[in-house]
Amino acid sequence: MNRLGYADPNLAQRAILSPLRDTPSDNVPCVFASGGFNMVAEDGSICGTSPAWCLPFYNIYLLYLRTRDKDWLRQLYPYLSAYVKWWLEERVDEDGWLVYKCTWESGEDNNPRIDPERKGNTIVSGVIRPVELQAAMAHSCYIMEYFAEEIGKPLDQGNWRKVRRQYTEYVQLLWDENAGRFRDYDKRTRDFLESPGTEDYWGGDAIRFSALNLIPALFDTATPHQRERLREEIALYNRKPYIEWPSWTFVLLETAVACGMYDFAAEVAAQICERVYNENDRTLD
Repeated sequence: MNRLGYADPNLAQRAILSPLRDTPSDNVPCVFASGGFNMVAEDGSICGTSPAWCLPFYNIYLLYLRTRDKDWLRQLYPYLSAYVKWWLEERVDEDGWLVYKCTWESGEDNNPRIDPERKGNTIVSGVIRPVELQAAMAHSCYIMEYFAEEIGKPLDQGNWRKVRRQYTEYVQLLWDENAGRFRDYDKRTRDFLESPGTEDYWGGDAIRFSALNLIPALFDTATPHQRERLREEIALYNRKPYIEWPSWTFVLLETAVACGMYDFAAEVAAQICERVYNENDRTLD
């Protein structure tokens, strides 16, 4: 819808508002065309996509900046607020860190980084504290703070600012200065999550390389020093599968731009355009 917004912003806005307004639950659970739930965890929990997967709040933020449609924002705001509050109530562990219920909720189905069993619906709340969830919550609250200012809700601004600061602090605790990158916390070992060095998730090492762990580079969740260090990390992602799966590529390119890596972002974008154009424009026998 963010992309559609360049051509038809009104339609894009309607398409964003409708699922948030008509969803059967505040976490916007994924459903089949028949209305049945299609992401159900092992314990029966009804799941929806997380605030980290494809960065929904960031995309809504970008669309709003192009339209400045406050009437639309006023309609959207209570649903966005309910979504964030649902995650803060339903998906926090014993110390207040955000966690996934299962890998389907993460968007990265069966990812060994999140679920060692790779079953999809396994309860994984006790496995890791993922970088991307803490960063996405900090970003979402930054955006909600801005939206509250735009529509005149000063009390909400203060509440969102408080949560943003909390999760920014959590993100900072996941910075590994020696490695020059943000790393997931392994709740089982009480240390950073270590990779066994296997490349068995879409042809890549999902534990060592997680494009979503670059999310802190957006907004002010990472420090200028960390962004500078992350330039070396980001440069390692011009490879499969991170430039083939749009949900990863979007994060990769947005964070590259945030870190001033314009040549890198242009090179990756050009490679993608060349590949996709040739695949879709080839002559048929």
